[in-house]
Amino acid sequence: MSAETISSTPPRALPFRRRLFALIRVEGALLARSLLSWIIALCVGGVMVLAVVSSVTAETSSKVFLPVLVLDSGHTVASRFWFQVVDLASLVFPFLAFLFGYGVLIDDRERGNLSCLGSLPVTRRDIYLSKVITRIAAFASMICIGVAVGGIGLLLTGSQFGVGSFLVAGTLTIGYGITLLSPAIALSALVSTRNQGLIGVIGGGFALLFTPALLLSQKSWLIIVHPLQAYSRFLISLFDGMYSPVAFLPPQLLSLPLAAVVVLGWIILPTVVGFLQFRNEVFE
Repeated sequence: MSAETISSTPPRALPFRRRLFALIRVEGALLARSLLSWIIALCVGGVMVLAVVSSVTAETSSKVFLPVLVLDSGHTVASRFWFQVVDLASLVFPFLAFLFGYGVLIDDRERGNLSCLGSLPVTRRDIYLSKVITRIAAFASMICIGVAVGGIGLLLTGSQFGVGSFLVAGTLTIGYGITLLSPAIALSALVSTRNQGLIGVIGGGFALLFTPALLLSQKSWLIIVHPLQAYSRFLISLFDGMYSPVAFLPPQLLSLPLAAVVVLGWIILPTVVGFLQFRNEVFE
């Protein structure tokens, strides 16, 4: 048996697209029946609801601070909403993303599902891509619905906001969520047991949570490679009154193109590392 082909039946007996879509449908059906998926979706929605409540009740005449973002006094409710989203998402999203992503392969490995897939005319690439695409699409959908809930909440409270900037900010929030999910999927390929995965969830969540403040306290240029910094940099370009407190870095290190490279790096590199590990998986 080769490192790529799982079944003795030639994988090319079916086109790649048909194999991939069939696996995506199966994975999607499993996620839809997962209690954890629904709990995480509710948590994402809860973040947006809390952001609405805190933004419409907050005093807008004072300046507010986060480690990677400052909102000047006299800001709008819409700006305060996205400021609160950054605040809450930086606390909650790392743990939600790792919880949602770490079991993508561990669950199937422990339940014997990978062995069942090994009897089908599919490749490891097919299996891995289907799981990555399905998890990313599901997590992106959760955030998308949460952003829609937040927008409806702002409308119901009579708050005004630009639809275009709101949609762009929502898209950026989805991208931020995916940057956190990709390392969790790679973790699932790198560890062999659920306990190891849970340790990775806790360690990865707290690392992403506390490293911005640590790097800023040391005035380290490494803050530019943190996904929260990249996410905040994009939001700054959308809303008046927002600016970065990272004044010790030259402007070229805070540019939008560099932030885009950071986001793509967080999405692509862990995904590739996970695949390189998974392609040598032995299905028992």
